[in-house]
Amino acid sequence: MVEYLQSQLLPYYTHKQARSCARIVVYFRLMFSNHFTFTKRQLGWLLLVGGIVVFAGIISIDLLDAGREGGIGPAQQLALAVSAGAALLGLTLIPLGDTPA
Repeated sequence: MVEYLQSQLLPYYTHKQARSCARIVVYFRLMFSNHFTFTKRQLGWLLLVGGIVVFAGIISIDLLDAGREGGIGPAQQLALAVSAGAALLGLTLIPLGDTPA
């Protein structure tokens, strides 16, 4: 499958670009098939990155809105705790390997 897609992409991209594009297409086809399941490692990375992004977003929004008095409220504290928990849960899932989640 990768070779076929790579041969179709070669007129438009270099060999290295065509190979990486073909791999991405194959990965997305596998991901959207009926038989795809996330592994614990993939789910762990997803939770870790998502938790870090949300945590950094909440903190940056609070820092950028410096003119407002009051600091971090209870809803923001709860969101920070949930995002930190998601990141920690993701860290514990990463070492479990490629078994289905």
